Amino acid sequence: MSNDSVAELEFEHSKSPEVVHGSEKNDFLGNHNSVKTVTDVVCQDISSRKNNTPVNTKIPSENEQEDKRIRMKQSASVLNQLSRAPRGKDKFIGIIKNHHEVLMKDSGVPLIECQNGNEFKTKYNSHGVNAVYLLYNNDSDFGLETPQLTFENLFDYFDMKKKRTFYNSKTGSDVAMSLHKFLKEIEKRDNGNKYRILNNVSTEVSRTEVSRKEDRIDIRLPDFMESSSVVRQIRRKAENFTEAEANSACWKNEKTELKERVKELANVEKYIIFSMEDSFMDVHVDMGGTAVVYHVISGKKVIWYAMPTDENLKLFEEWELCKDKREMTWPVKEIENGFRRVEVNPGVTFVMPSACLHLVYTPVDSLVYGGNFLLAENFDESIRIAKLEKKCLENKSLETNNTFPNFWNTWFLYLEICVLEDLKNGTEEEKRTALRVGKKLYDEFKTCYREFQEWYSTKETVDMLNELRSLLEQEYPNIENIH
Repeated sequence: MSNDSVAELEFEHSKSPEVVHGSEKNDFLGNHNSVKTVTDVVCQDISSRKNNTPVNTKIPSENEQEDKRIRMKQSASVLNQLSRAPRGKDKFIGIIKNHHEVLMKDSGVPLIECQNGNEFKTKYNSHGVNAVYLLYNNDSDFGLETPQLTFENLFDYFDMKKKRTFYNSKTGSDVAMSLHKFLKEIEKRDNGNKYRILNNVSTEVSRTEVSRKEDRIDIRLPDFMESSSVVRQIRRKAENFTEAEANSACWKNEKTELKERVKELANVEKYIIFSMEDSFMDVHVDMGGTAVVYHVISGKKVIWYAMPTDENLKLFEEWELCKDKREMTWPVKEIENGFRRVEVNPGVTFVMPSACLHLVYTPVDSLVYGGNFLLAENFDESIRIAKLEKKCLENKSLETNNTFPNFWNTWFLYLEICVLEDLKNGTEEEKRTALRVGKKLYDEFKTCYREFQEWYSTKETVDMLNELRSLLEQEYPNIENIH
C-alpha cells in the first residue's frame, strides 16, 4: 500500500468481505455457546495433553486465512497512520473514527466469553483474576445493579450544577464544567456548531456523607468484587470488630482511630462515566494497577487491551517515563499483535485484570459504570504500577489526582486488620490466603516501611511487621528480618 494512505485503505477494505470474530459486534447477538475463544482452545489443549486425546480445533480454510491476512494488513496500515498522527488532534480522531473496526481485531490475546452470571462464576473460579472476561447478560447471578441512565434523565440522579472535570479529547487538557453545560456541548454538536469532545471519568458515586447531598445514585457491586476487593474486606472487618476485639488486637488502636482510617479509604469502585461521541483515551493502566469492571449502560465502547506481561509493562513504563514522547515509538505500535479489540454494547460487562494496558474509543454518546478494585491476589502488579506512578509524580508527568488515593496506607491497614487477624483467628482457607499475601506484604515493606508514615508511626509499622514475621516463620523458616 503506497504511503499507507487512508484512501487506499478504504478501497482495499471495500473489496474484502467482513469476517466477524468472537468478540466482535455481531457476536453480541445469537448463540455464543458455539464460539470458541483462544482461552478455551488453550485450556482444551492443556487438558488433551494430560489425557493424550486429540484437540478439536478447526483448521482455517484458505479463504479464511486470506481474509485474515487482508484484515491484518489493513490494521497495520491504520496503526502506522495513528502512530504518526498527533494523538487527540482532528486527524488522529478521524482515523480512529473511520477505521477502528479493522484495528487490531485478529490477535490471539485470550478473551473468556460468558452468557450469564452463573457461567461467569464457573469460569472465574476456573481461570481466576488474571483473565479477561466479557459478560453478555448482567443478571442477578452476576450481581451488578445500576440505574437505567440516559442523557435525558441525568437530572433525576445528579447535581447538574456541580463542577466536574472533563477531558477534552481534542486538546488533551482538562476543563471544569457542570453536567448541564456538558449537555449543552452535545446540543452544539447536534446543531452543527463548533464543539469540544468531552469525557468525564472522575464522577465517583459511593454514598458518602458528602456525595449523598449531591448525587443520588445507588450501585450494587458485582458479587465477585464485593467479596475479593481489598477495600471492601477492610470495611467489613472494621464493621464487625466489637469493642473487646479492637481493644485486644495486637496493634492497640483505639476504635475511633480505626474508624477514622477506614473513612480515609479510597472511593474508586463506583464511577459513572459520561462520554461524548469520538472520545478517546490513549494507552494507559488504571490507577494503582487496579482491576477494572466496565459496564455500558447506554451507548457503546470499543476497547483494545493487552495483557500485563513483563515485556508489555516494560514498554509502557518506558513510554510513561519519557518526557519527550516524540523520541519514542507509540507503545501500541510496539505491542501491535499483543492487543485485542472488543466492543462493549449496552448491557454488556467487560472485566480486566490488574495492570492491564488498554485504550478506549467511544463511537456514540455513552454512559458507563466503571469500578476500580485493589485485589490481594494481584499485589505484585499493583505495587509495580504504584512505583511507576511515584516516578511519574517525581518527574511531573502525572498528577496526584490520577493515582490511587492512600494506596500504601490502604495496604498497611489491610495488613493490620485483615492479614494479621486471619493468621491468628481465621478459618483454614483464610489462613492459607493470609500466609500467601502476608509473605508478599512482608517482602515488599520490610525495607521501605519508613517511606509510608502517614497513618502509622515507625513504631507501629515495625511492630506490625515483626508480628507478621513471627506468624510467617512456621511456614517460611528462613524469612529475613526487617531492615
